[in-house]
Amino acid sequence: MAYAMLSALMLTRALLGKARPPQQALASAISTGCNDWLTCNGHGRCGSDGKCRCSENHYLPDCHYCWHATTCSGHGRCIFDSASPRVCDCEPGYAGTNCEVQPSESAAGGHGKGRGTPALPAATMQGSTYAACQGTYVRSSDTIGGRYIWDRVSPDPSRFVFWCKNFNKWAITGSQWRAAVIAEDGAPCGAFISSDDGAAEWYDAKWRGSNGATVHKVAPLHDGQTHAGQQGPVSATPPPGPLSYTYTYTTEPAGCCGGYYDDPRHDILNNGDRPTSITTSNGVEWTASGTHDYKPVLDLGRVRRVAAIEVSYIVARSWGKFAPTSITVTGGFSSSQMTETADISSGLGTSDGGWTVRISTRSWAPVRYVTLHQMVPAAGHAVLSEIGVFGSSQEEPPPPPSPWAPEPSPPPPPSSSPPLRCASCELVPCGQCQEGCPPKWCDQNFQDSANWCANGNAGRFPTSCSSTPIGWLVGAYTPSPPPPVKARPCSPKDTCPPASHLSVATGEGCTVGAGTDARMSSVVYASLSGPFINWNKPMLAVIVEATVNGAATAASKQWFACVHNEHWKATLLEVKEECGALVMYARASRYTPAKYSAPPTDWATTVNALWPTMTQNDAYPIYDAHVTTTALLAPPGPSSPVIPLKPPTVTPLTAPGKATHLRDGLRVSQSALDFFASKGNPNAPNPPSHAGDVAMTWAQAIAAGLAIFVAGCIISSVAHCLQRRLTVRRREQTPFRVKIAPLRKQPYARVATA
Repeated sequence: MAYAMLSALMLTRALLGKARPPQQALASAISTGCNDWLTCNGHGRCGSDGKCRCSENHYLPDCHYCWHATTCSGHGRCIFDSASPRVCDCEPGYAGTNCEVQPSESAAGGHGKGRGTPALPAATMQGSTYAACQGTYVRSSDTIGGRYIWDRVSPDPSRFVFWCKNFNKWAITGSQWRAAVIAEDGAPCGAFISSDDGAAEWYDAKWRGSNGATVHKVAPLHDGQTHAGQQGPVSATPPPGPLSYTYTYTTEPAGCCGGYYDDPRHDILNNGDRPTSITTSNGVEWTASGTHDYKPVLDLGRVRRVAAIEVSYIVARSWGKFAPTSITVTGGFSSSQMTETADISSGLGTSDGGWTVRISTRSWAPVRYVTLHQMVPAAGHAVLSEIGVFGSSQEEPPPPPSPWAPEPSPPPPPSSSPPLRCASCELVPCGQCQEGCPPKWCDQNFQDSANWCANGNAGRFPTSCSSTPIGWLVGAYTPSPPPPVKARPCSPKDTCPPASHLSVATGEGCTVGAGTDARMSSVVYASLSGPFINWNKPMLAVIVEATVNGAATAASKQWFACVHNEHWKATLLEVKEECGALVMYARASRYTPAKYSAPPTDWATTVNALWPTMTQNDAYPIYDAHVTTTALLAPPGPSSPVIPLKPPTVTPLTAPGKATHLRDGLRVSQSALDFFASKGNPNAPNPPSHAGDVAMTWAQAIAAGLAIFVAGCIISSVAHCLQRRLTVRRREQTPFRVKIAPLRKQPYARVATA
């Protein structure tokens, strides 16, 4: 509220002519909604993106805070005040615009730190509270509701105590809000911690609810004096202690030899164990570069002042594990910008056993991230067992940016492969990096083969994709003409503007300046069934129809595909034209009988790569004969990836009732083409049957002929055998008579056939 009131006050002053912002700032405010005076608080300039570029010693998005150590001479906090765009809230005993004047010097005769000045009442909070509010506080001359504000002087001046009138309690919060709290007379009461009751003095109140904290009055302090008896400004850096951290490896240790030298749970380096011998769970082997240079990145959780880093290692010379000759560590405010460096190359133990060396980092600026940048073994490998970080647990403010930060650089031209959405880090396009991918996959100079950019695929998908399930899903790897010696992004003349976007929610969208007209569609109705598809039950596959440089729709946003023995579900995200090729972005997830696995995998493919996958495969009978596909009505050619064809014109590709092949096994049926040409409804509940639309190659025709010939021979043989059998049975069933003749010696019978 105070901030809004002060902003309104300054705007009023500006309109009245008392503080008129420059014309450049006014123009910027009109175009971007950003104003140098109001948005950037008079300590920055508005960039073309509507964000502030803060001036020297000021930082944060609105330049609201300054760098205390320089602006306030190390003896105060930067605050916002209605009388001035920026003033300092000085520590007790200091005054002036930048806290550069110490009035107590005159009382001390120009010598010492003001022993002649009156002592200031002081009290100390003990315990471990939320936001580290413990420390020594002295009474100031400012009041809220008739009660004094108390400012912390040790371990640093970043907290103050004030009376909260709304709840009749004492509260402690950050000193950056001191002026605003006074301006609102303590009404908001936003604070880190508060007292349990409303005693007359904060040190008489109970603070049990703040993790059992207690407060005691202490001997009064003179200006510039601390309870340690030290003179001068209070140090903002407590004695260094161990700092906790989590870590990840830039390259994950592979391990070897039956379980040695890997770190699957990421707990070896920070478990506090400093062993003297190697086991399967207490060390990671190291080299200066190559396959065993893992560069762990330690995250301290917050910005800290780091005083030292301890590195522990194990020497076992009979195993080929030697001591390092040098160790280098780096630190930075962000994991991608390591600005601080320290190393050690002497005093490293070389005999068998466990060793720990300490690297001093007292000269470092506050950092949040620490990296073991290099560890050079004397020979063979070194084995790292522990990293300890020591420093102040007090959170440090972020460092100020450089004055007048430059405008953000324009985005790079689009790459020849789809940016940002990759099936894996291996698919990072040439010259680009993807968040979460290790730096080695980022080909910054377009020459390295680390992300397969120069391995024969012109910066598109790596050949290794063809051996992975997700790669097979998107059509594996479609060979392309030999690339140039150096894989590169699109040249300026090939740069494509943003193209179509399909809504994930509705499947609808439109294109923006694609430059060509092309119509594409894939499987219409896929009575997909087979041993690896939906457990032999027919299922809908995919209906996708997109028009570049016009309305883009998707009749069905999902399709299913079988990948080896896995069942996948894919959702179309968007269809784009990039550098002359239609590109489909989708999200796929592996299917189980109960649910789809999460999180899904993002992937992208060109039309050329996707098309063969959505068709019947002769070598692997994954789809049955009921699969019906349509052609890419503007089929891509080798020289022109997209041939313009303006809808609703449809060029028949075959004679009526016939079927043909298009582009290496793509099965196209005339009935499917007729279906689209007649504006059939692909969403009909009972789709038309295309069971008879079976295309046949010459090889299939010959095979069918041979099959018919063999079948004919078999039928002929069977017929001949049956004919003979029937003849015998006819003779056996012929009527017969019995004739009896008188006996000469004895009667006898004769059987005769008619």
